[in-house]
Amino acid sequence: MKYLFGVLLLPIFFSFSFQKAIATPATAEQLKTISESQEQSPTKWLSPEDTDTLILAIPDLEAAVGDTFTVAIRVKNFKQVASLQFDFRFDTMAMSFVGFGLGDFDPLGIGSFGFTNVDKGSLRFAWADFSDNAYSLADNTLLFYAEMEAKQPVASLLPYLSLSDEIIDLEYVNSDLEKGAVMLQVETLSSIVPIQNTFYLGACQPNPFRLETMVPFKIPTAAKLSLQVYNGLGQVVWKKEGRFPAGAGSFDVSLQEQGVYFYTLHTPWGSQTRKMVSQP
Repeated sequence: MKYLFGVLLLPIFFSFSFQKAIATPATAEQLKTISESQEQSPTKWLSPEDTDTLILAIPDLEAAVGDTFTVAIRVKNFKQVASLQFDFRFDTMAMSFVGFGLGDFDPLGIGSFGFTNVDKGSLRFAWADFSDNAYSLADNTLLFYAEMEAKQPVASLLPYLSLSDEIIDLEYVNSDLEKGAVMLQVETLSSIVPIQNTFYLGACQPNPFRLETMVPFKIPTAAKLSLQVYNGLGQVVWKKEGRFPAGAGSFDVSLQEQGVYFYTLHTPWGSQTRKMVSQP
C-alpha cells in the first residue's frame, strides 16, 4: 500500500492496459475497506459525493511526423492545495520528450519533476508546501508544459497520454488535510488557451555531443539570464549567468561525464527546459 506524507491511498482504483491508467468507480466493498482504514489515518478523506477533483487539462492537437509540439498542462479546481503528485505518461511509440517549461505557479521549481524514466514515457511530478501554506489558482492556469516531437502522425493526444499510479499515488491534499482525486482531461481544440512565449530556448548544437555543446536562445529585450544544467537526479552540474542584449545569443556548455541532462534557461519572462545527451 502506498502513502503520501504518512496518509493512505485515494478512494480511486485503477486498472492498466498498455501502461495506460483507467479510472473505475470504487465498489461498495472497496469503499467499506477504505472507511475502516481511515480510522487509523490522521488525514481526512473527501467522499466521492463531495470531492472536487483536481483536473489536469490538456488542449488536444494534431501533429505530423517530425513536428515539435507543446503539451500544455493546465489546472482546474485547484483550490487551497498544499500538495500535489502524479505520474504523467506518454506513448513513446508516438512521441519523444524534447524539453519542458514552468508555467504560472510561482512556488513550483524544477525539483518537483522526476526525469529518470522520461525516455520510457514517464514524467513524475511531486510538489508540497511544508510551511502551512495552501494555494488556489484560477481555472486554466498553466502548471507546466512539455515539448514533444512526433514519431508518427498524431490525430489526437487522447490515445497517447494518461496518468498512472503504478509508482506514485495520483492525489492532492488541501489545507484541511483532505485528500482529493487527480484526473487528466484532453480538451477539444476549441477550448485551447494559447501559451504566450516571449523568448526562445533552442536545442543544443550538437546533440548528442562530446564534452562541449552550444545552447542557443533569443530574447526580446536586454536582460540578465541564467542557464543551469541538471542531471537525472535534479542536481545542478553546470551553471552560468550574465546579461545579454536583445536578439539571438548562446551559452557554451562543457560536461565531462556522459549521460542524459536537462538544461533550463531562467529569464525575466519565465523558464524553459530542454534535454541534452553527453556521449563518451
